[in-house]
Amino acid sequence: MDFSKFIVKIADTQAEKEQTYRLRYKEMLREFNNELSESEGLDKSEYDDYAKLLIVKDVEKDEVIASYRLTDPADLPSGMKLVCESEFNIDKIRATGDKICEVSRAIVHKDYRDGAGVMLLVKGMLNYVIDNKFRFILGDASFFGTDKSKYVKELSFLAQRHGIDEALMVTSLDDEQIEQIDTSNYNEKEMSRMLPPLLRTYLMFGSKVSDTAFTDNEFKSVDVFVLLDTQNYNEAAVRRFIR
Repeated sequence: MDFSKFIVKIADTQAEKEQTYRLRYKEMLREFNNELSESEGLDKSEYDDYAKLLIVKDVEKDEVIASYRLTDPADLPSGMKLVCESEFNIDKIRATGDKICEVSRAIVHKDYRDGAGVMLLVKGMLNYVIDNKFRFILGDASFFGTDKSKYVKELSFLAQRHGIDEALMVTSLDDEQIEQIDTSNYNEKEMSRMLPPLLRTYLMFGSKVSDTAFTDNEFKSVDVFVLLDTQNYNEAAVRRFIR
């Protein structure tokens, strides 16, 4: 894979930011909700005014092909919560007082999902988090649709094999939850293949997942909370990935 034609950076021009908002609308919002207009829309919210946009650019095409939104709660106005807090209670994580980086709006252009786009995006995010000494990386991972029962195997597997420890327990604000099934006899590799690609990458690093999910009817997804604690993670896997 030729990585020389890509650069990873924080978006610092209006053109880069608008390319990112356009990419998010076309390749993320419309993938989850095909009822949205096919016109050239922009996915931008007030969080983009305070967050940093990590982007991957194809320099030959001068085009943003992947992006993360990285939010430090310390940069938000007083009283403004993180995006994930509209779906999950993270009070136990907040109570530690340690530095938090919320990653959201992860998107890779469909033409670059062969590995290069995802690899460079995650590598850039990890380098940013490590360089800025954040303890917690947190955010959501999404499954298509709004029916939790379609993902009873996946959600049960995540809760039972990769659940967040009690000391940092995160709970969904959605009262309606599925009844989990026993996954003790399920094959880890086979189950992993059923998960969204980005979530599989997070698990490789030792990320933990909430044992309850949230149905986002507006976005048309079933979301789980994902937490990477840099005091308790697969450091060897992270170091191999970012070197």
